[in-house]
Amino acid sequence: MKITIETNELRNTLKAIKPFINNKGRTLPILENIVIDAGQTRVAITGYEWDTGTAIRFTVDAVCHESGSCLVNHKGLSDIISKADGLITIVTNESGVSVEFDSTTFKLKTKPVAEYPILPDAWIKDIAFTITTKDFTDAVNHVSVATGDRMPRNFTSGILFEQSDSVLHVLGTDGRRMHHMTLPSAELALSILIETETVKRIAKLAPKSSDEMRFGLIAKSDDADVNSHFAWEVGNVQGFTIILDTPYPEWRKVIPDRLTGIIQVDADKLAKSVDRVSPIAKEHDGRDMIRLHGNGMMTVSASAESRGTGQASIDCNHIAGDDLLVGLNYLYFLDILKLHKGESVTVNYQGELDPILVRSTAGDSRESILMPVRLDK
Repeated sequence: MKITIETNELRNTLKAIKPFINNKGRTLPILENIVIDAGQTRVAITGYEWDTGTAIRFTVDAVCHESGSCLVNHKGLSDIISKADGLITIVTNESGVSVEFDSTTFKLKTKPVAEYPILPDAWIKDIAFTITTKDFTDAVNHVSVATGDRMPRNFTSGILFEQSDSVLHVLGTDGRRMHHMTLPSAELALSILIETETVKRIAKLAPKSSDEMRFGLIAKSDDADVNSHFAWEVGNVQGFTIILDTPYPEWRKVIPDRLTGIIQVDADKLAKSVDRVSPIAKEHDGRDMIRLHGNGMMTVSASAESRGTGQASIDCNHIAGDDLLVGLNYLYFLDILKLHKGESVTVNYQGELDPILVRSTAGDSRESILMPVRLDK
């Protein structure tokens, strides 16, 4: 193999691929390496993370003098080209690979490509849905806030993509709150759960534009009815990751549909009020709770016997229903409000033991459901 490639092209690719490989060899030292595969006019650079079953491949422009492939340490190559500029030539030989730029030459040891996990050539078997990169990143940013930690690996550590009736539902929950967003779509019906951290890393790769992202399933084996991986493509990047095999709650039953109370309020002002009373709420006997009371004004209050009380009030538009009175976890409520910076939101409610539903007024489908905290009598 012999290729010549622009330094910035290679440097940016190695930087983007870094989160998707085992840089510390936690599981298999071989996965500290990347595969560089030269074709006729382009070069594919592939990394694989065993822990999450995630693979990623970048296809970049290069002058391919001789086709072939090599398996080289990601960190070693990254460190070398951090000092380079201009064009880089990479050549394989019997003893390893040489990296040349300007008047500088490095000779790196390599591993046999055959020792690397065998990955499929074509990753998307069937297109499940196609959305813009902006819609994807907006949805991920909204719902990932409500998901739980990476471990234990169950429904709380993943993001659900469920498609039906030409609508793609994107959801995240930790059991105490749920964030939801819908996007128009019209392909395969499906319901899959992907680890949140992996989805967030995919979103970071996506340019903030109207470019299309294509998602689909790949077969686990020759049996086309068995699917265990989810694949994606955007621009010159493609990848796949494992589908979490864990049941997801009946989320439609969680979204309340009979909330008669509606109050519209400025999200930034309400967030500032919640933050101001948080020193009381976060006391050990403050229960991380705020009391929300709304009619012509929205009042946020907190109390702790060891510290005292705090209260802040802002204007609001009481659109419908009786007065609002509910107890909420102030951290979760702040998380919701921070997703709506510069916007107003509607707080939809019923009784003090019913969940509240916070919706954007910006003309999109973002909504958040938060379970109440029982008020002290």
